[in-house]
Amino acid sequence: MPEKTEAINNLLNFMSQGLYGHNRQDSLNTNTCIKCGEPAQEFKDDISTREYAISGLCQVCQDAFFEQDDDENI
Repeated sequence: MPEKTEAINNLLNFMSQGLYGHNRQDSLNTNTCIKCGEPAQEFKDDISTREYAISGLCQVCQDAFFEQDDDENI
């Protein structure tokens, strides 16, 4: 997976700090979820693993986020 530019990393860290009160990079470094703080080490597929690298959300929080989004589109 290509590395993100410093500007993109800074933006993602700024947004995550505002949304969840945690720095995204700190969560990635400790393999924890940026939202719930639980370990984020097991994912159901490669897409979910890649999503963690973007958002910092564990599998449970990803499922809740995307399920909510899917329900809103019905």
